[in-house]
Amino acid sequence: EMASSEEKKKRKKKPQCYFEVEVGGRWAGRVEVELFAEETPLTCENFRVMCTGERGPKLCYGGSPIHRVVKNFMIQGGDILRGDGTGSTSIYGPTFRDENFQRKHDSPFLVSSANAGPDTNGCQFFITVKPCPFLDGKHVVFGRVTQGEDVVLALSKLATNDDERPAAKVEIAACGEISSSARRDDEQGGERVRGEGEGKKAPPHSQSPQGEEEKERLLLEQQDEEEEEEDAEEEPRPPEGLGERERRLFQLRLKLNKSRKLNAQALKRKKVSSSSKRERKDWASELEKQGLEPKKGYLLATADDVLKRQRKLAKKANNIAALGMDATAAGFAKKSYDNRIASLPHGGGDKEDTTKTPLDRMVDELKQHEARKHAIRRRPVNPAADVDFINEPNRNFNKKLSHAYDRYTVELKQSLERGTAI
Repeated sequence: EMASSEEKKKRKKKPQCYFEVEVGGRWAGRVEVELFAEETPLTCENFRVMCTGERGPKLCYGGSPIHRVVKNFMIQGGDILRGDGTGSTSIYGPTFRDENFQRKHDSPFLVSSANAGPDTNGCQFFITVKPCPFLDGKHVVFGRVTQGEDVVLALSKLATNDDERPAAKVEIAACGEISSSARRDDEQGGERVRGEGEGKKAPPHSQSPQGEEEKERLLLEQQDEEEEEEDAEEEPRPPEGLGERERRLFQLRLKLNKSRKLNAQALKRKKVSSSSKRERKDWASELEKQGLEPKKGYLLATADDVLKRQRKLAKKANNIAALGMDATAAGFAKKSYDNRIASLPHGGGDKEDTTKTPLDRMVDELKQHEARKHAIRRRPVNPAADVDFINEPNRNFNKKLSHAYDRYTVELKQSLERGTAI
């Protein structure tokens, strides 16, 4: 009993934070993290302050994306500067040192500090979904997920592009620190009570619940809750007689299916919008809004658009190098056009019709070209030639043979006629 009471005291000393995740604009789940503050106090305090937003909206995870997802490995987020994994900041400055590597990446659902090398820790973090011993000694483990493992696992299986970025927008919608009273109620099995600041996203200007931004947030939460209730009515219930483990696996499968559905919808919306005229109009209006010329539209292009264009140009260059020409429909059309232009007669002769414009003369030449293409040309028949055919088709066939092989068989034919063939 004494040992269990000491363990509870130690557990109470460890701060706990949380963040709520949205996928494609819809609530996906809540993840709670226990921080190892006794072993890594600096790293844990940096993470805790980023969750609470107590030092202002510029140092808060609220609204930042989960920008990297690697299946069967980890999810990464926390870039509050650029949102693409290249930004770094902290409550101590742009970066801070590695505290220690006491904790190992020996189990799934550990929270570790992302870096760009030794002593470059900042705001970014990642959560593993399996043991990763190859990260030991390189990244500081400062916490573990206590609730929401199924959410982390579902996020790690989202569809991604070539840069390991989620195809659908994944965002930390709300974050904070779990108060001690809420943890006490949770341990006693009572109803969960949100602590002060819990469930709130740090607003950019005002903390007043009467502000316009707070009202808008409440309306959005209400809409999300209504949509979740509608989805809950449609979701099947777990069969009776399942154990605790089977029931959680059943719920996990439902959440995975829901995430796949949301991801497919987001991809479908992106595909439709990319080929619509409405997006082009929005593109033009955005250029006009920012005071840019139409030829500078590349400034609004995403990294994916640039990569696709570069791949397309590289493929075209490879085709030209291999075939000596542009092996596309446009390339063949251009080559045909150049051949026709080269075959047209040059003007300036005595028989040139000066009453026709150059365009009319070109049209006449094209018509003649088409007529020659469909005309049947036969060589004149020599009546004194030997009869070596049985009908007209056979004669035409023999002519073709003669035209193709006479140059090689003429000596043999002469030898046969003289009777000197070997």
